[in-house]
Amino acid sequence: MRQPRLNATLNAVLGLQPGVAAGINAKALSTYMGHSSIAITFDPYGHLMPGYMDEAAGMLDAYLARADTAARVGQLDATA
Repeated sequence: MRQPRLNATLNAVLGLQPGVAAGINAKALSTYMGHSSIAITFDPYGHLMPGYMDEAAGMLDAYLARADTAARVGQLDATA
C-alpha cells in the first residue's frame, strides 16, 4: 500500500532536520534521502537550511584570502 503524501513529506522533513542541524551539505542529504537530483531535495526543503548562502560566502572569502596570501608569498619568494 502506498504511503500518503503527507506522511512521506513528514518523514522526509523529520529525516532532514538532524542532518541540516549537523551542517551536512545538501548533496549528501539528497543522496541519503534517495533523491536522484539535489533539486528534488533542495527545492521543497531548502528553506530548512537558513544561512547556507552566508556560510558559502564566508567559506569562499576565506579560500580567496588564503589563495591571495599564498600568491603574495610566492611573489616574495620569486624576488628573493
